Amino acid sequence: MACESKKRLNTVSVPEPLTSFFLNAQEYVERYFQNRDENPENGLIEISGERYILVRAASMSKEFFDLVTSLYRDRGKKEARGVASSFLFDMAHGIGKADAKSFYSKMGVTSPIDKLSAGPIHFAYTGWAFVEISPASNPTPDEDYYLIYDHPFSFEADAWMKSDKDTAFPVCIMNAGYSSGWCEESFGIPLVAAEIECRAKGDEHCRFIMAPPSKIEQYISQYSSQKCSNVSDSVTIDVPEFFQRKRLEDELLKSEETVRALLNAPNDRALLLDTKGNILALNKTAAQGFGMSVEELIGLNAFALLPAPLAERRKSYHDRVVSSGKSFRYEDRRKGRWMDTTIDSVHDAQGKVARVAVVSRDMTDYKQMEEALRKEKEFNANLIKTSPALFVAFASDGTTLLMNEAMLKATGYKQDEVIGKNYLSTFVPESDWPSLRKIVNELPEKGSAAVNESRMVTKDGHELIVEWHSRHVLKDDGELDYFFALGIDITQRKRSEYELRRHRDHLEDMVKERTNELTKIMEDLRNREAELSTKSRKLEEANIALKVVLKQMAKKKRVDKENILSNVKQLVIPYLNRLKKSPLNTDQMILINTLESNLDNITSPLISKLSSSFLNLTPMEIRIAHFVKEGLMNKEMAELLGTSLNTISSHRYKLRSKLGLKNKGINLRSYLLSLDE
Repeated sequence: MACESKKRLNTVSVPEPLTSFFLNAQEYVERYFQNRDENPENGLIEISGERYILVRAASMSKEFFDLVTSLYRDRGKKEARGVASSFLFDMAHGIGKADAKSFYSKMGVTSPIDKLSAGPIHFAYTGWAFVEISPASNPTPDEDYYLIYDHPFSFEADAWMKSDKDTAFPVCIMNAGYSSGWCEESFGIPLVAAEIECRAKGDEHCRFIMAPPSKIEQYISQYSSQKCSNVSDSVTIDVPEFFQRKRLEDELLKSEETVRALLNAPNDRALLLDTKGNILALNKTAAQGFGMSVEELIGLNAFALLPAPLAERRKSYHDRVVSSGKSFRYEDRRKGRWMDTTIDSVHDAQGKVARVAVVSRDMTDYKQMEEALRKEKEFNANLIKTSPALFVAFASDGTTLLMNEAMLKATGYKQDEVIGKNYLSTFVPESDWPSLRKIVNELPEKGSAAVNESRMVTKDGHELIVEWHSRHVLKDDGELDYFFALGIDITQRKRSEYELRRHRDHLEDMVKERTNELTKIMEDLRNREAELSTKSRKLEEANIALKVVLKQMAKKKRVDKENILSNVKQLVIPYLNRLKKSPLNTDQMILINTLESNLDNITSPLISKLSSSFLNLTPMEIRIAHFVKEGLMNKEMAELLGTSLNTISSHRYKLRSKLGLKNKGINLRSYLLSLDE
C-alpha cells in the first residue's frame, strides 16, 4: 500500500494514457523542490541551487491590473483593460518560457512530452494553480496542437474573488501566459492560451484553451457554440484583444494586391480612394502623415481629415480627375515639407472612374538640395567675380567663354572684347602655345588639377608671368566640355626671385673668397699651434724634472729633521730629565726648564707652523701641542711638566679654541699631524 501511495498522481489531473508520463515527472519535480534552502539573513530562498522569490498573489493580479488600468483610464475602460491584459500575458509568457528552459537544463529533460508533463507539476509547486487536463486535448508538436485544461485553484481568480469586486471578464491572464510560455518552450512551436471561463466572473471553472495563434480563435468559437447548445442562457466568450490585433495585422500583411502594390513604395504616401474621397486602402507612410493607424483610417473620408481651405483645394483636384479620367499632378508645401502629388484614375470594366489612386512623394530633400545648388552656384559666381585671383574659361576649341574682373583688369580688356576670342592667339605668346595645348589636350587623373607657369600678353603688349591651376570639365561621353583655370600673377615674384638669385650668386662668390682667406689663416694657426705644442711639451718635461728634484730635496730635508729630532731625543732629553730629578736650586731649575723649552722649540716640527699661523699661542700651549702630537696622555704631560691634570685639560681646551677646532668634532692629534704633511 505504501508503494501505491508513493505512485499516486496527486499534483495534476490528466487523462489515463498520460498518467505514466506525469508520474515520472512528479517524482523528479518533487525531488527538485525538496532541495530547498532559506536564509532570511541574506534574503535568499534557493531551490536546487536556483534563487526564487515569494511575491504576494494579489499584487501580481488584481492590484497590478488595477494599477495599469488606472494609468490608461483616459483611453477608456476597454483600451485600458487591453493594455493591462497584454502586459500581464506577455510578461507571464516570457517567464514561463524562461522557467521551462532553466528547469529542463537543470533536470536533464529532453522529450517534448516529458517537458509538458513537468509543466503543470512545477506550476502546482510554485503556487500558481492546480492543473486538470481534459481528455479532449491533443498536445502534438504541430499546427494541430490543442490543449483544454482547468485551473481549479488559480491564484488570480482567488485574488479577485477575495477583493469582493465583481468582474465581467476572465482574470487569469498570467496563468494563461505562463502555461502557454512553458508549453511553447516544450514543443518548439508558437502557442498562446486564453481563459474561456473564469470563477472570478461567476463561472464554474477557470478553463483555458491553448493552441497555435492561427487556430486559437477557431477553437474558442467552437467551444462557445458547444457551450451555448448545452445551457439555456446565452453565453458569449470574447476573444482576447491581443489575439484580435494579431489576426488583423496578419490579414493586413496578406491583403489584396492593391495594398501590396501601395506598400511597394514605402517612402511615398499612397492612398486608394473611392470617387467621394473615402479611404479604401493606404500604406503606413500615408497613415503616419495623418497621425493615425492604417486600421483607424480605413473607411474615413480623406478630405474630412484636412483643414477646410486645404481640403477644398485637394477635393477640387480629386473631382477634376474623377470627371476627366485624366491624371493630375501638383506641388504644394505644408508644415515645412514639399510634396509632389500625382492623382490617377482607376477605371472599372465599363471604363468608368471607380477609384482614385493618390501618390505623394516628399520632395523636401530634393527642394533643399536644389536650393543648396542654387546658392552654391550663386556663391561660386560671386566668388569668381570678386576673387583677386585671375579666372578664365574657354571651350575645347579655345574660344574664350568667361573672364573675371581680376583677369580683365590684369590684361586691360573689357568683357565684350574677350568673349568669343581665341584664348591662345589673343593672350599667349606663340612660343608657349605647344606647352599649353598639351595641358589642355591631356586629361589628368580624375579629381586632380594641372599646375603650370606661362606668360600672358596684355592689351598694351606687356608680358605677365602667371601660375595657373586648371581643371577639365567633361561631358557625359568623357569628351572635354570646357577648360577653366585660376591664376596668380607672379611677375613681380619672378623678378624678385631673379634679383635674389643674382644676389645669392654674388654672396656665394664672396663666401668662396672669404673661405679661401680663412683657409690660409687656419693653416698659419695650425703651424703656430704645432710650434707652441712643441714648446709646451719641452716645458712640461722640464716641469716634471723640476718636480722630481724638489720632491727629492723635500724628502732629504724631512730625513735631516727626523735625524736631528731623533738625536736630541736620544742623546739630550734623557740626560736633561735626569738633571731635573736631581737636587737643584731654584736658579738651576729655571735654567733647566729654559733649556728644555728651547730644545722643544728647536726640535718640534710644529713650532714654525704654530708660531707663524697662531702667534697668540703661549710657550706652554706650544709644548702641550707637541706632547699631544707625540701621543702622550694628559697624566704623562702633567708629570713631565710638573703640573696638575686640570691645568693640562685647560691648556688643551684653549689650544682647540685658538686652532678653531671647538665644537667641530675634529681630533686634536690628527689635526696637528696634518700640519706636517
